[in-house]
Amino acid sequence: METFGRLLRGNLVSSALTTSTPAAMRALLQCRPEVQRIRYAVMTGAIGAQEVAALVRATTPAALNGARQVGDVILSAVAVAMETAPGDIAGHYLKWLAGTRCQELPIAPEVARLCLIFR
Repeated sequence: METFGRLLRGNLVSSALTTSTPAAMRALLQCRPEVQRIRYAVMTGAIGAQEVAALVRATTPAALNGARQVGDVILSAVAVAMETAPGDIAGHYLKWLAGTRCQELPIAPEVARLCLIFR
């Protein structure tokens, strides 16, 4: 979970909030070192399904309580990290997020849909 914790530190959220479209969010997040570390951790097995589920449980309540900035950006960042990761974890996460319908998450599901297209 420490790898995910790094998403909350630094300026990832504030940088990502400068984007207004899912495509721009995806492009920005692809270059972020935090996202690259998550991608590597998923590919090496350091992050598994339990860690992803814990992140979703921890992030979704924040998004549902009006903290769109944090929840939307973090879930989008994980989607971008999972885009090229092999295995069922990545596919399940992207499909789940792409199918999510929630006013408080306006961009993350669209980012996940883009990731599925490029996967």
